Order: sequence, then structure tokens, then C-alpha cells
Amino acid sequence: MVFSDNEIEKITDFALKYLPYNVPKSVVADYIKQHVGYGTFFVLYDNVDEIVAIARWNISEDGDTADILDFAIRPDWRKYNRLLMRQMLFKGWWGFPKVKRFTFERGFKYPYKERKYYNMKQFLGIKEE
Repeated sequence: MVFSDNEIEKITDFALKYLPYNVPKSVVADYIKQHVGYGTFFVLYDNVDEIVAIARWNISEDGDTADILDFAIRPDWRKYNRLLMRQMLFKGWWGFPKVKRFTFERGFKYPYKERKYYNMKQFLGIKEE
């Protein structure tokens, strides 16, 4: 996906508003541009093209694991948290079908919690044949 400079600015503002970043706006914009280039940045919009959620991933070298670095949902949409997460995972899995599991970067909310891995297909409700 390609974003215009205006869209990158809107996404950056959204990230700064809903994620606990303590870095300059230009640094966040650079993170976003870098991940857009890798295909590991995802945005969901509502029906009037306002941002509802964003996610940023890293993919392991072997391609089996997605590490979700950021996932932010606009507060008025948080009641749909699980559905939005599934949509983001489908978007990511579509581009990286080799991913078998995912994990969350828990540094902001739970810095001392052990990393937990989730089975991608199981979370998405995809039946194994």
C-alpha cells in the first residue's frame, strides 16, 4: 500500500495520540514510512475514511513469526477490539502467508509479562485440512 504525505501525517498524528511514544513526530513518521515500504504497516478506516486502527509488525527472518510492535484503536472503536485485530491479522497474513504465529510487544502496557505466542490460523479461525 502506498500513502500520500498527507496520509502519512494523519497516520503519524493518530499514532502520537493513541500510542505512548516519547519521540519527535518526524521519528514516528520515519518508522511508519519504513514499515509501509516493508508491507508491515496496516491501517483500518471507517466508512467516512477516518482512521480507526493502525498496526506495525516485524516479521522474523525465517518468516514464521510476526511481532506486533504497535496496535492502536481509536477509543470509540475499542468495543470491536477482537474484530479489528482479526482484520489486521488477515491483512498481514495475506502479505506474509508463511507466518504461523504472532506475538505482541508488551513493553508499554505489560513490561514484565512473559512473551506469549499465538497460533495465527487458530486465532483467525482457519481450519486445518
